[in-house]
Amino acid sequence: VLLAVAQAVAAHAEVSALLKDLAAALRTHLPPGYISFALVDADTHSGKLQYLEPVGGARPPAPADTPTELPAAESPAAFVSDTQ
Repeated sequence: VLLAVAQAVAAHAEVSALLKDLAAALRTHLPPGYISFALVDADTHSGKLQYLEPVGGARPPAPADTPTELPAAESPAAFVSDTQ
């Protein structure tokens, strides 16, 4: 699994293509869920969703149920950014 991840990272210059290949590489190794990538906005400190891919047999969420921006208090990405 780590080799597949390392190869995917080394082979991609574009983030969206990298994340799509990472999701494919990890699909059979993860329980049902999602791989997501969010960026933290420096001004608002909110987490902005950039990529969301179902893995492990999960169904894609309905767009109406998928926030694309979360306030800092609710954003896992902002939490990680704050605690690093």
